Amino acid sequence: MSGRRTAVSSGAWVVERAFAHLYWFRRLRIRWEIRDDIHDAFLTVGCALICWRRLRALASDAVGQCRVRQRSPW
Repeated sequence: MSGRRTAVSSGAWVVERAFAHLYWFRRLRIRWEIRDDIHDAFLTVGCALICWRRLRALASDAVGQCRVRQRSPW
């Protein structure tokens, strides 16, 4: 490969990062559940927790930026 990113490889890091985040959930790392619906439920909870943490971090950054703007230059 010549080092250029293609349309497939440019979006692959998003999927790989999602799998890396899900790897931190022990119940998803090793599949203990036999039933598919229970495993699917844990996968959904893991994705929801990842999104919630990301939104919480973005919200705290936004609040921090608002506080910086509100400071008086005096």
